[in-house]
Amino acid sequence: MRWKAKAVVLSMSFLAFSIWWRFVHTPQVPDDTPTGRPGGEVPPPPASVEETEPEDGVGGGCLKARTRIRFATPEVARSAGIETQEVRAMESLSVTVEAYGRVAFDGSRTARISSRVGGILREVRCDLGADVASGEVLFVVDSIEFGEAQSDFLQAQAGADLARRNAEAERLLAERSATSRRELQTAEAQNEAAQAGLARARERLRNLGLADEGITRLEGTREVTTLLPVAAPFAGTVVERCGAVGERVEFGDPVMMLTDLSKVWVLVDLFERQIGAVRPGLEGVFVAEASPDRPFRGTVGWVSARVDPDTRTLPVRLEVENSGGVLRENLFGRATISVRRTPGALVVPKESVQWEGCHHVVFVETGAGMYQTRAVRLGFEGAGFHEVSEGLRGGERVVTTGSFLLKTEILKGSIGAG
Repeated sequence: MRWKAKAVVLSMSFLAFSIWWRFVHTPQVPDDTPTGRPGGEVPPPPASVEETEPEDGVGGGCLKARTRIRFATPEVARSAGIETQEVRAMESLSVTVEAYGRVAFDGSRTARISSRVGGILREVRCDLGADVASGEVLFVVDSIEFGEAQSDFLQAQAGADLARRNAEAERLLAERSATSRRELQTAEAQNEAAQAGLARARERLRNLGLADEGITRLEGTREVTTLLPVAAPFAGTVVERCGAVGERVEFGDPVMMLTDLSKVWVLVDLFERQIGAVRPGLEGVFVAEASPDRPFRGTVGWVSARVDPDTRTLPVRLEVENSGGVLRENLFGRATISVRRTPGALVVPKESVQWEGCHHVVFVETGAGMYQTRAVRLGFEGAGFHEVSEGLRGGERVVTTGSFLLKTEILKGSIGAG
């Protein structure tokens, strides 16, 4: 009986092996419904990419910039995530450049007032923060040099008067033939030299800071003083004081700094990408961090010809009206320079614009589920939008969400290509 059992097991094993062999080596019959849809129906492709006639304008010579994408149905386009938005025209697009700025005194209306002679500071007539008028005396220096200059002037004046009278007398004598021609010429030469010496002495007093009124008074009184008053060259505010009464000052030592606070400078450093359209004369606004609710208006007065090699920035100076003297030196704030104003500018969301290799393009909706690739020329780039200077018309609809998908498909050639 044992050998019969072994025979049965062997037969069953052979049968199982035969079934497995046929399953593995028999070719599979293809399904007569390849798509798995009822009746073997083949679904249409979700979309197709077609070439259209070239258009005039931007990108006319670029193949990708003149293609059209057609979805099978609008529902397919929506299911693919395609969304559109109407191209809008702004009433007025203001193109601006913004950067941080620092307030500085107006260099053309700021002066360090110094003594023009060596001496002792005898009197200081105004203190820090004082507003002074043009010509108002700021301080007085006691200087021997100044006294000597006045004495020299009076001597030169006396010599010039004498030489003038001698020359006049010689002319009268010459008219009566009572003097020689040589004596007349000598008298006239001496008069010219004396007048030149007087002019030099007068100019020296002016250089020392004595005004013409003071020189006229000296000519009348002939009283010499060593006290030299130093006056304000223009109306302004005393913002710095360097000397004290009794101190010795030398020629050129600053005693005070005076500035006109009615206008200040705002120094701005612009990055290279910002400098293209910035030029003198443009309008600007500065808002200091200390007074965020109060804008100060001004104009660009200077644009440097040199980019800083370390920071790669360009210094620009904004000249700002400082109403009420609110802006102080070294205040920080935000400067905004209006580069351009364009009425009726067309703008689109940034996500609408793609770069396809030749040009920037957008996808314009031309019908239900149909989108035309349109090359555009961009203008100003703002917060979340691009200005389109060429290639679009107001009222057209462009793809926003999904524009990158359409760009990918025109590069591949058709949607669904794998």
